Amino acid sequence: MKNIIKLFLIFALVFTALGSGASIVAQENTEIADEAISAEDLEVSDPTLLPDSPFYFLKEWTRSVRSAFTFNNVKKAELENKFSNEKLVELKKMVENKIDPEKIKKAAEKYQKAAGRVKNATDKIKDEAEDNPEVNKFLEKFTNQQVLHEKILQKLEGQAPEQVLEKIKEAREQHLEKFKDIMIKLETNQEKIAEKIQNALQNGDISNTDILEKIKEKMPEEVKQKIEEKRANIVNKIIEKSIQKSETKKCPLLTKPSPDFCKLGKIKVEKNNEGCTTSFKCIMTNAEPIANCKELWWFDKDNRTCQQKKFCGAFMYLGLRTFEIKDQCEKQLLLAMAKEVSWDEALKILKEGKVDSADQSHAKIVRLRLKNGSWVKTIEPYIDDIMKEIKKCGEVCKNIPVATE
Repeated sequence: MKNIIKLFLIFALVFTALGSGASIVAQENTEIADEAISAEDLEVSDPTLLPDSPFYFLKEWTRSVRSAFTFNNVKKAELENKFSNEKLVELKKMVENKIDPEKIKKAAEKYQKAAGRVKNATDKIKDEAEDNPEVNKFLEKFTNQQVLHEKILQKLEGQAPEQVLEKIKEAREQHLEKFKDIMIKLETNQEKIAEKIQNALQNGDISNTDILEKIKEKMPEEVKQKIEEKRANIVNKIIEKSIQKSETKKCPLLTKPSPDFCKLGKIKVEKNNEGCTTSFKCIMTNAEPIANCKELWWFDKDNRTCQQKKFCGAFMYLGLRTFEIKDQCEKQLLLAMAKEVSWDEALKILKEGKVDSADQSHAKIVRLRLKNGSWVKTIEPYIDDIMKEIKKCGEVCKNIPVATE
């Protein structure tokens, strides 16, 4: 009898290993769409054996054996989280392959049960959370991966057949609840909870403000405020990524909104048919508006003079720039009104001795302040090309300072 069990175990492990090997080959021949989340992002293999297979019980049995022989509590939590990742990727693949809806429902239930086992495993490490650095490492990875879970589930809501939609929504809600429970159980510092969530949302994906809002809704009141304070950083990352993408496609130059843009809302990126970002819109959430009022200098895309007035509440909109000092306003207005020229035209202006100073950004945007007080802007072919051209220019460019943002 013991020999039969040993043979069965060997067969199961070999079967699983073969499945994993096949998945690696499949990944090498698959092009992943932009913004897609892959199995590799969740640190698991692309599955070849799915829950609708008659042999899937072998995969489940192997997982049970691995879990039973893992005795370290942190390692067990990591392992259960890995199994949860695998089951979500399996569910995703079944939806994409348009498998029978009833089988997709069962796969969703398996994912929900796996998420429940992660929660149970973390119950056993909560007492050592403050003193064991391995718990913090687990929580960092867990937060990053759970944000990816939320993005996958959000996408599946739009892909799943109608018969499965409610089950996917249920899985998503339960996922957010369990994510909240584990976060507040393993991290008592509210600021660190917010920081971990912010760090997981640093890639600039357009869905990040929506994900942030969903996570925030589930958190206790004292954590919600800390998370809300991170919104501006996440919005700026989305804007920066959109502008960088447009620049790589040689789209028209796009002025970056002010740092306070969409501080209390979800950002929407509008694009044209060529995929170039044309504008940013802010969709307000139910967040509390800022109550204080300030006297500020301002201009916007329709009012091209620096003016002063009182601003109250959530006053920011696309194109509005505000400043506490008039001189700052006037300087930024000149920059905003800079004439856009080609690189060759900019070099001609430089060699004619008309340039007083220059600055460049890491996005290769170069702005030249002319001796008459006006500005022009252009895009250099490579970073630091403007410095090389000023050096080559000779005597007429000898004392031109260059600032780098």
